[in-house]
Amino acid sequence: MKTRQLISCAAATLMLLCSANAFARRVYVRLASDATAWSHVTTDFDNVLVTLPEGSTDFAKDALIYLRPGDEVWVAKGVYENSATVTLLNDENAGLQYGNIQLYGGFAGTETDVNQRAVTDKDGNGLTEPWELVNETNFKGRGTSTPSDFRLVNVGSGSVLDGVTLSDNYYTGSNNASGGTVASVIRNCILRDLTTEYGTGTIYGGGLYVTGGQVESCLFESCKAIVGDAASTNTVQGGAIHVYGVNDNSLGEPATGSVRNSVIRNCTCGEGSNMGRGAAIFGKNGCLIENCVIYNNQASHTGGAFYFHKKGDEGQQVNRVIGCTIVNNSTVAPEGTNSSCLAESGFAELYNCVIWGNSIKVYPATIDDYTNTIRLFTSTSAAYPYMDGIAYNGTIQGAENNKNGSFSPIMLSSCDGMGNPIPDTEGLDPMFTNPSPFMGAALSASDIEMLRKANFTLKEGSPLIDAGVNEPTNKIAGYDQAASVAAFSGKDALGAERNVGDNFDIGAYEYGVEYVIGPNRTPAATAPHHAVLAAGGHIEIVSLDAPAAIRLYAANGTLIRSLQANEASVRLDVQKQGLYIVSLTIGAETYNHKVVL
Repeated sequence: MKTRQLISCAAATLMLLCSANAFARRVYVRLASDATAWSHVTTDFDNVLVTLPEGSTDFAKDALIYLRPGDEVWVAKGVYENSATVTLLNDENAGLQYGNIQLYGGFAGTETDVNQRAVTDKDGNGLTEPWELVNETNFKGRGTSTPSDFRLVNVGSGSVLDGVTLSDNYYTGSNNASGGTVASVIRNCILRDLTTEYGTGTIYGGGLYVTGGQVESCLFESCKAIVGDAASTNTVQGGAIHVYGVNDNSLGEPATGSVRNSVIRNCTCGEGSNMGRGAAIFGKNGCLIENCVIYNNQASHTGGAFYFHKKGDEGQQVNRVIGCTIVNNSTVAPEGTNSSCLAESGFAELYNCVIWGNSIKVYPATIDDYTNTIRLFTSTSAAYPYMDGIAYNGTIQGAENNKNGSFSPIMLSSCDGMGNPIPDTEGLDPMFTNPSPFMGAALSASDIEMLRKANFTLKEGSPLIDAGVNEPTNKIAGYDQAASVAAFSGKDALGAERNVGDNFDIGAYEYGVEYVIGPNRTPAATAPHHAVLAAGGHIEIVSLDAPAAIRLYAANGTLIRSLQANEASVRLDVQKQGLYIVSLTIGAETYNHKVVL
C-alpha cells in the first residue's frame, strides 16, 4: 500500500546535466531592447556579451557568427525571429564551425547559475513542468501560414539545446521537420505550431526529426505534417516527431534515439492525403519512448498516437514503449484503409502503459476494418520475441501462434468504428485527475485550452497503481535476448522515483507524489510546522515551530542518522547525491518526505 509522499524535482525536472564540463567560453546573448539582461556580466576572455543590433531579433544572423565550438550560450528572454536555421553543427564542407555548443534559453538575464531559471504552472493543469519557464526564449519562424525555406534548429552531434521554445514555422523546403533536426540532445523545450509540407515526397516529422538523438522533457503541441500534393502516394511519417534509433538508419548498430518525459498533444499527420502514419511519433530502428503522455493526436491513415516501422536489427534495434499514458488519440481513415488508432508495429515491446479511449473512424465502419487499439505485424519468422499479431478492441490476437510475450502489463480500452468507447479490463476506469474531455485533434481555441489543462496523474484507488512491473519481462524460452535490453529508468515523467517497494504504476506518473519545483534552493516538501529544502549537497529542515525527532533514511530504507531538533532549523549533510527519506515526528504526527539531491 502506498503512502502519500512529497518530492523535490528541481534537479530531475530541469534535467540540466551541466555539471563540471569545461567550455571554451560562456556567451551571453540579449536583445537590444532588454538592456538590463546580463548587466552584471564582466566581459573578458571567458565571458562574452552579444547584444543584437538595434531593431534586430535575428539570432541566426546576428548572434550565431560570434560562437565558437565548445561555447556555453545563455540566451535571455524574448522573441528571436530568425531568418535562417540556428545550426549547432560542425560541417567543414559548409564552412560551419558551431558544433559542440550547449545553448540554454529561459533566462531573465540576472541568473548566475542555470538552475536559477524560474518555472511555473503556465498552462494551469496543476503540474509545474520543466518546459514551463517563466522567462521564455522563443526562436520563431515566419508564421503559421507564411511558407518558410528553413528549419528552426539543427542540433548536431555533441550539441545541446535546452529551454528554448521553437514555434510558428511553416516549412516547405524539403522533407524533414519544421522545428529542426536533432542528432544529440534537446530538452526542456516547447515545440508549438510547427508545420511541414512537402509536395510529392515523403515527410519525416512535422515538428522534429531525430536521428539517434535524445528528446528529454519537451512539450509538442499543434505540430503537423501535411501533403502539398493530394495526388501524392508517399507517406507522411510523424506529426510531431520522426525518430530513428540510430542516426544513419544502419543495421547492426546500438540504438540511441529516444523520447522521454515529454508531452505530445494536438498533433496531426497526413492532412491532405490518406497516408499519415503516427500522429505523435513515427519511429524505427530501436527508438525508446518512456514516460510520455500522448493524447488527442490524429492521423489520416494509421497510428493516431504512434507508428513503429518494422525495419531494424532484431538483435539490437527493438522499439520500446515504457510507462506511457496514451489517451484519446484518433485515426480518421477512408473506406478500405487498413488502419489502427494506435500503432502498426514491428520489433516492438510495451511495458507499463495505459492505452485508453483511443478511436479509429473508418467510413463506413465494418468489422473487417482494423478498428483496433494496436495493430501488429503477423510475421513469425524473426528470431527476436517482439510483439506481433493483431489487437482488436483491447485484446491481443494471435498470441497462441507467434512469439508475443513482451506485452506486460498494459491497460487497454478501444472504441468501435463510430468512436464509441468499448472498455476493456473488466470496464475499469483509469481514474485520471483531469483527462481531456474529447477525442482526436482540437477544432477550436477553446478545445486547445481544455487540452492544456488536462492532467493524467492518478487519483486514489486507480487500478493502475502498483499494477506494473519493475523490470523487463521479455525473456522467452528458446529465443536470444536482444543485445539492447529494455532499460527502465525507475523514475516517472517528472523525475520522481518509482516506488520500488511495490510494483511500478502503469502510465507516465507515479501515484502519491506531490511535485514541487523551484529555482536553486527548492522546497522538497512543506507541511504544517516545517519545510524541507534540498540545497546543494545537503538537506535543510526549516521553520520548525516545535521540537522534532528527525530520522534520515537512504532510498533502500537504511537509517543514516537520527537526532532530536529543538532549534528552528537543522542542516543534514549527506555523502552523495541520490534519493533520501526525511521522517519528522512532531508531537503525535509523523511526516515523511522524499528528497532528491
